[in-house]
Amino acid sequence: MTDKTVIIGGGGQCKVVLDILLNNGYDVVSITDSDSSKHNTKIFNVPITGSHATLDKLRSEGVNNAIIAIGGNTARKKYYTELERLGFNMVNAIHPSAIISNRVKSIGKGIFVGMLCNIGPDCEIGNNVLINNSVSLSHSNVIEDHVNISPGSHIGGGTRIKTGAFIGLGARVVNAITIGERAIVGAGAVVLEDVPDNAIVVGVPAKVIKYRDDKYDALY
Repeated sequence: MTDKTVIIGGGGQCKVVLDILLNNGYDVVSITDSDSSKHNTKIFNVPITGSHATLDKLRSEGVNNAIIAIGGNTARKKYYTELERLGFNMVNAIHPSAIISNRVKSIGKGIFVGMLCNIGPDCEIGNNVLINNSVSLSHSNVIEDHVNISPGSHIGGGTRIKTGAFIGLGARVVNAITIGERAIVGAGAVVLEDVPDNAIVVGVPAKVIKYRDDKYDALY
């Protein structure tokens, strides 16, 4: 790829995103991160050049592509909006081992699909979505914008995961479920019924334990 690319976020998620982009021939020239202690360091020989406040400068210098490597949905949504405003082209990082049906309805912009994922037919994937390693999405799923599905999760057919929801490590969601906006499904939970907006559910079967407030925004 000839266009220069920046990754937003210099943590662990950056490593898996960067690995895919480099293997796919992207010219990744910069990583930005809000943690100043990371500035002037490198990940896989790509420099962390400064904070996210430098994105407008990078754009003016001819960096055209961007992707966000941050797990928290609230922060990722914020930066996605800013990157679109600045005119970046949001690229996808899809691992070559991922199996994606050629009858998927749609795949959005700025998404990450990790190794050994399986996305079935008739699925719709929104923008700025993280589908982490070994996730399986059965048929006819709708994954709305800014969703994070953690490694090893399995989502049954006909399920809708609404904007900004977080699915924890190894969770199971049965067929025809709706996961509400900004809901959090705990690690290992088994979801047998719809989850309301902003609810936090845990356990087997999953039950609502509380509703999220702003303190969760930095993490989910």
